[in-house]
Amino acid sequence: IISGTTFINSDLSGVNLSETTGLEIRSLAGADLHHAKLPESIDWKTEWETINKTTRHADRTFTTMLLGSLFMLITIAKTKDYDLIFNEGLFKLPLLNVEIGVVSFYIFSPVMLLGVYIFFQVYLRKTFQFISNLPARYPSGCTGKNHIDPWVFNDLVRYLCRLDHIENGSIQLLKCLTTGLIGWLLVPLTLII
Repeated sequence: IISGTTFINSDLSGVNLSETTGLEIRSLAGADLHHAKLPESIDWKTEWETINKTTRHADRTFTTMLLGSLFMLITIAKTKDYDLIFNEGLFKLPLLNVEIGVVSFYIFSPVMLLGVYIFFQVYLRKTFQFISNLPARYPSGCTGKNHIDPWVFNDLVRYLCRLDHIENGSIQLLKCLTTGLIGWLLVPLTLII
């Protein structure tokens, strides 16, 4: 029985843990499990499905957030001072085909964008928690990258958790910095403008 024992970032290559009880997936976070034998109770498929489902929801929320920010920035650039001061002019909202007044737009759109941003941050946190519990390498020798949906934020989490030891180069760092800046700063900067 090894309940409560953690093997975080350990090298368990070739270790036989098949007869152990109480071993949890999160206790193997970042571990190298190449050729390790694990108990039947360890179910990676469920973890991958959970991560992929969360990733798909986060991706849709991220796309909505990007489009909302882009629409707001374009609208801000097109707004004339006169229209804003005297509440004249109407904006046609895409997809909804509804016209909204200038002042109403400037009141409601930041609130809606902030809501989407917070929702995205919650999904991102869930994704981060799930991925950070994965091992660096599975018994088959592959990494989690082979089993989870490709998405730039998944790569960022794997980079930050040092799960992709081979890809920790300057290109990967630049990709992760860009992703982080867009994911965490785009909406706050849009709202400041």
